[in-house]
Amino acid sequence: RKNKPDAIIIHTFNTSLLIFILLAKLFKVTKIIILVGNPPFKDLLIKLRIFLFFLRILKVPLVFCSKYVFEEFKKFSKLPHNSITIRHGYDISKAVFDKKRFKDKLIKNRKLKITMVARLDYIKDHETLIKAFLSINNNQWELQLVGEGHNEAYLKNLVNSLNGNDRIKFLGSRKDVLNILSNTEIFAFSTTVKEGFGIVLIESLSVGLPIIASDVPPCREVLLDGEGGILVSPGDLKIWKEKLSLL
Repeated sequence: RKNKPDAIIIHTFNTSLLIFILLAKLFKVTKIIILVGNPPFKDLLIKLRIFLFFLRILKVPLVFCSKYVFEEFKKFSKLPHNSITIRHGYDISKAVFDKKRFKDKLIKNRKLKITMVARLDYIKDHETLIKAFLSINNNQWELQLVGEGHNEAYLKNLVNSLNGNDRIKFLGSRKDVLNILSNTEIFAFSTTVKEGFGIVLIESLSVGLPIIASDVPPCREVLLDGEGGILVSPGDLKIWKEKLSLL
């Protein structure tokens, strides 16, 4: 009421926001848009159908982060009018190669790095990557995991139980992702079909990294069906080990 906004962009698709949307309409906000970043979860379909019903009545369009997520929502419900796909973007002007990267490669005995940047949660599949990496007997390489989340304790315990603490590093949440990527040899992205887009794939492409990723719809979309990186069957430990060894 105080600021009288002409438009509101909601950056999370959350059914609990319905009351907020109703209040915004009450105060005559003319345009409300919601970003959708992940495919629908099957255990919430009934709740989502009710939410989408009200969004259609209230004329609140959805903007989907990928064609895959858009198509998955269309399968189970009619969408609000003017709902569209606008893929996540990335400012490639930020992606300037760090000259230090090339100098470091000249240093003898330097650890070569594989990096994955992602939340440590159930939508991702760090476990397959960890097991595949540690099954390869090559101490010249180190795996870096950037991010934090609910699965952090479980994954650290897994690495410890596999005697991998000297080969796998947990870097936590970081704001210098580009710097980390510019000092990386390979980018790995092990995830599940619940993935919505994977913007880190674009960031990695922007600094010229070879990519190995799970063969799920959003990764296929970003990597042009394998033209932009190696796609590997999700959760297939044997294939992940084979492709990582090849790289």
